[in-house]
Amino acid sequence: MKLNSVQYLRALAAIAVVAYHCITIMNTESSYGVFSLGTYGVDLFFVISGFIMLVTTQKPITPLIFLGKRIRRIVPLYWIVTAVTVVAAIILPSAFRSTVPDVSRVVQSLFFIPHYHAVKTTQIWPIVIQGWTLNYEMFFYLVFAAALGLSLKNRGVIVIVAMLALVAMGRIWPSGNAIWSCYTSPLMIEFCLGVVIGHAYLSKSAILLPLVTGIFAVAGVFFLAAVSLGRGVDVGSVGAAILGGAILIEKRRGGFHNRTILLLGDASYAIYLFHLFGLGMVRFVGGKLHLDWRAPAIDLGTLVIGACAGTLVGVLVYLWVEKPLQAWISSRGQPAEKQPAGA
Repeated sequence: MKLNSVQYLRALAAIAVVAYHCITIMNTESSYGVFSLGTYGVDLFFVISGFIMLVTTQKPITPLIFLGKRIRRIVPLYWIVTAVTVVAAIILPSAFRSTVPDVSRVVQSLFFIPHYHAVKTTQIWPIVIQGWTLNYEMFFYLVFAAALGLSLKNRGVIVIVAMLALVAMGRIWPSGNAIWSCYTSPLMIEFCLGVVIGHAYLSKSAILLPLVTGIFAVAGVFFLAAVSLGRGVDVGSVGAAILGGAILIEKRRGGFHNRTILLLGDASYAIYLFHLFGLGMVRFVGGKLHLDWRAPAIDLGTLVIGACAGTLVGVLVYLWVEKPLQAWISSRGQPAEKQPAGA
């Protein structure tokens, strides 16, 4: 199963994150506030991930095979970017001042164990900061794998109930423990919303997907404008509505066939993991040229050039590293997955 509309949304989510980091890395005082919305690209990734996991497991699959496929898809490139970051931090510590590559943090990062950052001590971040989302992803995969032994009909419902129960426990028994805080975070709700969209998409009822999409759209607008229930519900509902709407458009009208955007969708995981290297290069060159990132005359240019550089680095990593790596994995007898897992 491959929906081009989902690939379009992967591209959108990845580039949104790149645009957001342009602002934070370059320290611009941008009047282009839309770039700040890029932080919600990760929410869209979470919703997409919930959808994909449900839809792609409609045929019988054991928990171990499922987890093996997820690990082969997620881990190699993440370990590569972590290794590159650690080596770079050792060689150029002045350029990686927020990276503390001690053995404990490296091990916890590599094995997706949530822990507090060495410098930003209130943040639960691994060595590769944007890898924090993968801690959520991998835990969701574990919960989903546990449900694979249940009936196909009830699998999604069980996953949703389990995730909501964890979130509820986190609200009832809050803790400063990084692992507990992460795995009971309301952000876990976003995976559930993706599962709901997946159920609606697979339903034989032609009205269910439009109905669910409309409900999420109304709920998202209401929560954001009136009674906020937190990012996981507010932004998650909007993300679910966007996903459902894109799928509906493709089912009814098609039109998602732009090769460049589809390439960006395929490369979205690599873009997400490696784009900071592109932004870092732009910032380095700008520093050498003594550019003032906050100057209105170069503000928009900075954001555009940074976004292009970050995206380009990710695409090159996809073409030269990730794609050959997945092909090699496939040649070893384990089929590589075409679609990124959604970080």
